[in-house]
Amino acid sequence: MFLSLRSHLDEITKSNQEQYERIMLSAKAEKEYSGSELDVETIAEYLARIEVNSFTFTTAFGDPLGLCIQPFACYMNHSCEPNAVVGFDGGLITVKALREIKSDEQVFISYIDNTYPFEVRQKQLAERYFFTCKCSKCAQGTTAREDQFIPSNPSPEEVETLKEAEKQARELLTAARSSKAESAVKQLKSAMKVLHDTKLWPITRQPYPEIRSELMVSLLEIKDFWSAFRHGLVRYLFVDPVLYPHEWHPTRTNHEFVFSQLVMTITREQSSKIPNGSKYKFDPVSAIYPILTKLNKYQKYETPGVARSIKVEYDALMAPVKKLGYNPSTPSVSEAMSSAWKVLNNIAEETLETDG
Repeated sequence: MFLSLRSHLDEITKSNQEQYERIMLSAKAEKEYSGSELDVETIAEYLARIEVNSFTFTTAFGDPLGLCIQPFACYMNHSCEPNAVVGFDGGLITVKALREIKSDEQVFISYIDNTYPFEVRQKQLAERYFFTCKCSKCAQGTTAREDQFIPSNPSPEEVETLKEAEKQARELLTAARSSKAESAVKQLKSAMKVLHDTKLWPITRQPYPEIRSELMVSLLEIKDFWSAFRHGLVRYLFVDPVLYPHEWHPTRTNHEFVFSQLVMTITREQSSKIPNGSKYKFDPVSAIYPILTKLNKYQKYETPGVARSIKVEYDALMAPVKKLGYNPSTPSVSEAMSSAWKVLNNIAEETLETDG
């Protein structure tokens, strides 16, 4: 089955000299060190098949580990509006439905990050997979949500401002990925400020969400948990519901689980880092309960590893609550939780005003 996959080596040779040279260099090295009887051209064909058809192999929570080739799964076609998503759990590859898939309906996954604007998606698909996508989202061209600015029809002068802002933000994002955490934080904050200062760039339009997520990682590396929490709150409340409208989308549920862990870290181990003042005080159980309750509700849609982690955290949260005879579903308790989320919403709004 592997040999039936397309390598696109001819297209790579014509359109991407750097990729072609890398494949040929790897093929020559493979032949030399392995002593294979296969000729270099055949090995190059195999390597090209792997590059073009491989999945990014991840942990159950989506952290990248390497590449994975699964010939049968490779036959799933692409759509920027997929009805399923690929994930991993240990040595298993999983395909998770994002909505009901009817009998005889084709299963589509997205080969790329489909939260990016039309031209970026088209470019990535053409350069790596050698086709022009004509899915329902791409049929909308630059009128889809992913391409919108504030307002939706900026003036020619505003378009130039936006292009320059995007260029600067991407350069800072690229630089941050090769920098130490302390420097990366400064670069990523600068990138967000560039987009924020345009007053035209939505926080849900890429690369804004990607920059925020990268910033959270760097903030956690330098143990600035409070700042990571604030940006996680923005992502939870205002970004992910737009980027991933399906509540059980794995990226969204992974972000929610990480955020619940961050809440507990802040309140248990880093409470001294929370600024003084009533506007920052909230009950952690009230913050985490609705998140873990939702995750627990959709646990059946998760891979075994993720489902186990969610159950452990949910049971740990509920045990002392149940012991006290506390019923989170009663109106009085729901009202108390609502008050906590008003505080959290205000913290998120303040973060958007100060940090972007």
